[in-house]
Amino acid sequence: MTVADTLTPRAPTTRPAWLGTAVSPPLDHFALLWALQQSLDPVELLALFSRCLARHVPIEGLGLTYPEGAAQTGDGGVHVSDWPLVTRGAEVAVLHVHSGLPLTRPELAVLREATALLAQPINNALSCERLRRHAQEDALTGLFNRATLMKMLPREMALAEREGTPLAVLMLDLDHFKVINDTHGHGQGDRALALLGSVLHTTLRRSDLAFRYGGEEFVVVLPDTHVEGATLAARRIAARLREQAERELGFAITASIGIAAMPVPGERACDAERLMTRADRALYLAKSQGRDRTLVA
Repeated sequence: MTVADTLTPRAPTTRPAWLGTAVSPPLDHFALLWALQQSLDPVELLALFSRCLARHVPIEGLGLTYPEGAAQTGDGGVHVSDWPLVTRGAEVAVLHVHSGLPLTRPELAVLREATALLAQPINNALSCERLRRHAQEDALTGLFNRATLMKMLPREMALAEREGTPLAVLMLDLDHFKVINDTHGHGQGDRALALLGSVLHTTLRRSDLAFRYGGEEFVVVLPDTHVEGATLAARRIAARLREQAERELGFAITASIGIAAMPVPGERACDAERLMTRADRALYLAKSQGRDRTLVA
């Protein structure tokens, strides 16, 4: 599905009197460039550009697609034109212009000027977004990293406490990971870690949060989930890991999983450190009792 498909088209409208071949003011390059320096967020930048462009061209909405995603502002229109945004000879994104009326030749000329000025600010914003995302992610697995966990878990716990909903944490550890490295090589060890990251990506709900905690340890935060639901999720993850490892790596991989949940009966408050400690204790017991199993704190 393209950005154009997600926007709601409207019937053609009459071009406002102040927009037209004779009265439309020339594009103020300086004012547009100044406006495009006000944000490094792609969505905000698209909205700023839309407001400036609407003074010259009868647009009803703009869409933006780029390698990592898409953004949009305004409504759809029955007429859509695509404008590649190019910097230093490379296409960084595509701007989708939605209008209720076919654009005139002077309006297309203004649009060509404006998109040329938009390309570099959009490239800067996308670069900053990638840097922010990389600072939060583990490069090997694509999951959030430990630093991000320590920021997000207290927030998720506070939200669950405020709304009176349950929350569960899984702590996972790949069994005998040193043996995997020693037997199959560190490259295969990295593939095993990446495989677990992929399993978490595809198995969890969109509202769940997955993190690489360090080494071969992973953490999953399950909002609005009781212990029973967390146990089912853990078993589903472990089963899929075994299946995919045999199929994709050619050798067995198992995981031990510890579960902790809030609220805790008889406990008035539970902070993030205490919840993680309980999940870690359950994980330790799972490993000491033979590994490849799930235990609840």
